[in-house]
Amino acid sequence: MKVTINKNEIVSALTALGKNICRTSPVTLYKSLRINTFDGEIKLATCKGDEEVTFTTGVETVGTINAVVLFDEFREALKSCRAKTVEIAWENRMLKVGECYLEIQNESEWPVIEMNDSATSCELPENVVAMFTDAAPIVNNREPRRILHGINISRSGLTVTNGRELLNFPLDLDFESTTVLLPLALIQSKATDSGRIYRWINNGSVYFRIDVGKWSWRGKALTGDFLNWKQIMPQKSVLTHEFRLTEEHVQRALTFLKSLPELPPHNAVEVSQYDGKLKFVQEEQTLSLAAEFTGDWSSYSFSINRDMLQRIFQLGHTIVKTSDHHVPIQAEGGRGIYITMPLYQRKPTVTQTVKEPETKENTTTEEPKMEMNHGMKIVSAPVQTPAQNQEPETSPLDELSISIEAFKLKIKTIADEASQLARKVKEAQIVQKQKEREFVQAKRAIERIRMAI
Repeated sequence: MKVTINKNEIVSALTALGKNICRTSPVTLYKSLRINTFDGEIKLATCKGDEEVTFTTGVETVGTINAVVLFDEFREALKSCRAKTVEIAWENRMLKVGECYLEIQNESEWPVIEMNDSATSCELPENVVAMFTDAAPIVNNREPRRILHGINISRSGLTVTNGRELLNFPLDLDFESTTVLLPLALIQSKATDSGRIYRWINNGSVYFRIDVGKWSWRGKALTGDFLNWKQIMPQKSVLTHEFRLTEEHVQRALTFLKSLPELPPHNAVEVSQYDGKLKFVQEEQTLSLAAEFTGDWSSYSFSINRDMLQRIFQLGHTIVKTSDHHVPIQAEGGRGIYITMPLYQRKPTVTQTVKEPETKENTTTEEPKMEMNHGMKIVSAPVQTPAQNQEPETSPLDELSISIEAFKLKIKTIADEASQLARKVKEAQIVQKQKEREFVQAKRAIERIRMAI
């Protein structure tokens, strides 16, 4: 029993299959690779919980092989082979890959996710994997609402949101709403074929399978109803301001935004019109681009988070629609329809009324005038004691409102700092794992050299 495989094709497939491997898990099964050969084909699969990813391709086979081996051991054995084709064989209850022998793992606990008679299916368009790729940056796995950890597939197309931004690919799908986890393996495969999605119910749980080219991904759908995202879509009559850019100017804007530094807590970028051109401003850095405008931009501007504005242009959008009111921004003209909220620009009136009483001894120009106006507002109410006329104060409700706003700002700042810290920790973990893998590879290389000597 043996099979001859194309080394480069399998190594490339292992890169995607490895996205479904959990190396820190104590469960050996989640660090394993399943190999099945039959009728001139080889099927490689990895699993994680109720999720399985499979790659199938044609090979030369003699007999059949059904085995489960450790993923990292199989990959290292395959990479150690110098030939373009590698022979895999079953010898002495071990799997031989080239010149390496791998120990067989127990496959009795491998999850079986089979469709039943209740399965319904729908065809997916070409480049559906590219849609998953565009949706991936919006998924927030730290979101408490589990349903937002995935991508919703329904009659309205593919939709993803994290509560602050939303991306929808309008597709005419005859398919019941199903929310699937982020398909990291499919994204890594970069498959460009059209696909098909299946949905069925087993023991009260919803399962799915997505086939794209040589790849198949199946698992358990997320429970719960996806958000009613259509209710936040702004009406066309409300979007009174619009600008259009050429694709060349979109790339220039993207380059400019990538060069901007972090500016916590909101990374705000102001967008306005100046001298007939679209202007992006962050502190002292500016960019002006020729654009087409709709609506009155003479005194209109809005602020938006830098990362979200960058996402608009990364998706290739050339049209951005906004409003005078605090309603969502809609971007189109590229891949999908992107929705996000502008940053709220608070009016400074309340802040002035609070600070002016503290400077009532100041005799300089404008601030005393503000104090006087402020005092006039207070004494307009009937008073009986002169002490109240001498001490103009803001109402307790205004002070409470200001304190709440300041507290919200502190919480937002702490949350942003915690998010940055978590990202740095994750990057450090990735670097540490890479060093561990390099150490293991170096150790095995030394052992092979010693054996050769």
